[in-house]
Amino acid sequence: MYKKLYFMMFNRMTDAVNAPKEGRNDDALRALQGAQEEAEQIFIENGEDGKKKTPPVLKTAQGIRFVIKSKNRHSAK
Repeated sequence: MYKKLYFMMFNRMTDAVNAPKEGRNDDALRALQGAQEEAEQIFIENGEDGKKKTPPVLKTAQGIRFVIKSKNRHSAK
């Protein structure tokens, strides 16, 4: 999880640093805010120990989220 967070943040920071050089100051702020939101979501979904805490989610182009449930259900006896 931390490797994923690192690369995402590194790329977003690079975008934010370069945006003002190209006259896109608003894009710099949006890149940082988006990185913050995405990092928070990754951390929440994976927990501190890096293990998934929530079931996988499928997000459609329309923004609709579906929770993917496992077909293997074990019941305690």
